Amino acid sequence: PYHIDNGFVSDMAENNMKKMCDELECDCEIIRPNWLALKEIYRKLLLQNGEICIACEMMISLYPIETAIKLQIPYIVWGLTPNQINSKKICSGYKKIDYNYYRNIVDYYEKIIGACFSDDFKSEMIKRQLLINNSITKEDYFPTFVMPFYWTGYDATEVESIVTNNIDWVRPTDAGGTSSNCVINQLHIYLKKQIKGEEFYKKMIDKKYDNGEVTDEVMKYALDNSEDSNTIKESLGKLDIDMDLNTLAEHVKNAKKSIYLKMESNISQ
Repeated sequence: PYHIDNGFVSDMAENNMKKMCDELECDCEIIRPNWLALKEIYRKLLLQNGEICIACEMMISLYPIETAIKLQIPYIVWGLTPNQINSKKICSGYKKIDYNYYRNIVDYYEKIIGACFSDDFKSEMIKRQLLINNSITKEDYFPTFVMPFYWTGYDATEVESIVTNNIDWVRPTDAGGTSSNCVINQLHIYLKKQIKGEEFYKKMIDKKYDNGEVTDEVMKYALDNSEDSNTIKESLGKLDIDMDLNTLAEHVKNAKKSIYLKMESNISQ
């Protein structure tokens, strides 16, 4: 198992991972990116775009590939649902990675980071701390992504039942909405509702439900419960953002966005 610690992992999620590794009798590879650099990019994405997931998408896209190359691991099992596979325009359950594919990801997120900072020096510093890996070359053996849910389909109720019954997995109550691991998700949901409206959020949850990506219980919880203000304030404090929630929402609505941030405005959907 491979885990990226973004600084906002739920305590309950940490316990779930430990239970899983104990059950499988395996180790867990944990990557902890440079926190100061990660905090800067989270701050900028949040204040300019009301987004949080872009930075995590970046790490999920890049770091497993780099680790697999380093450790000469030929396959990466990627838990994308069928809907996510289709949305990424992957036409089969396999995706062979090569140097150009890897570099395209790096180049894309370099542009995202560059769009966040008017200070070129700060931008380059963040890129080097989170992105640049000059040790990877065309001669390296690149892994293949394997997506088992392409063949088996995905039903959240069945999956949750299996992990609950076999490893005593517990759905975190501190993550909010449909997340099963990340407490900053509550801030993300709050801003989505404030900026795009409750109806937008309901449609997003309905779509996940129709695609079998959330259970009945999770859907009801996501739609009926408000986000925990204390958890949200703790997340903002960790990012050194000193604004009340209404002011933050108005700030994001009025923020001038670059073309790259506009392109990424719906990445988490």
